[in-house]
Amino acid sequence: MDNQKIRELIEVYRPGLDDQDEQFAELIAALRNDPTLQRQLDERVARDLAVRNKLRAVAPPADLKARLLSEQKVSAFPFNLTRQPRWLQAVAAVILLGLAILWLRATRQDAFLEFRTEMAQLVATEFPLDTHTNNLAALQQIFSAKGWPASYVVPPALRKLHIEGGCLREWRGKKVALLCFETKTNGDVWLFVVDRQVTPDAPTTADPQVTQTGNITTASWTSGAYTYLLATENPTVPIHSYF
Repeated sequence: MDNQKIRELIEVYRPGLDDQDEQFAELIAALRNDPTLQRQLDERVARDLAVRNKLRAVAPPADLKARLLSEQKVSAFPFNLTRQPRWLQAVAAVILLGLAILWLRATRQDAFLEFRTEMAQLVATEFPLDTHTNNLAALQQIFSAKGWPASYVVPPALRKLHIEGGCLREWRGKKVALLCFETKTNGDVWLFVVDRQVTPDAPTTADPQVTQTGNITTASWTSGAYTYLLATENPTVPIHSYF
C-alpha cells in the first residue's frame, strides 16, 4: 500500500467501527506493526473529537426560531461566485469542502469511538480510585448503593485477578462503573461498564471487538443491559486471556 493511500485511509478509518470493512484490512495490519502510523491515527481521532466537542458547544440564539418564522422576505445573496476570479472560486470551493467534511464527521454516529478513546486516555494516566477494596462483591454493592451500573457480569478469567477497587465516573452525564484490577507482572487491567443505551453505535453482540488506542488495548462487547469496555496496558499479553 503506497503512502498516499495510507494517508487517505487514516483520514476516514474509524477504529472499532470499520474493523470488518475489507477496504481497511491492509491499514489495520500496518497499524499493528508501525507505531508511527498508530500515532498519526490517534492524532487524527483526537482532532476529530476536539472539532465535534467545539461544534456541540455552539448554541444557537434563543430567539433564532422566532426570527426565522417572522421573516417575510428572503433577500437574494449579492455575491455571485460564478463572476469571481478563478482563484477566488478555487479558494471558496476548498473552504466549502472543508466545512462539509467537518460537518459530516461531527454528525456521524460514532459516540462509542469517543467513549472508548476518552476511557483509554483516562487509564493511560494516573488517576485516584473512589473506592479501595479487594472484594468484587463489596465493590458491586457500593456501585448499587450509589445508583451506578451494578448488575454486570465480570468475565471468569478477570475474576481471578486481584481487584484494587473502582471508580464512579460520568461520561456526558451518564454513569460509568470502572473496576480496577492488577496483575503481578503484566500491569493493570480495567473494566468499564455502561448502560447499552448510552451510545447508539456501541457493539451489539457479546463477541469482543479488539482495538488498539494509543498504548492501551481495548475489547468491547454488549451483553444484557450493559456495554463493556476492557482495557489493558501490556501489549504482549493477549487481551482475550482475560475473558
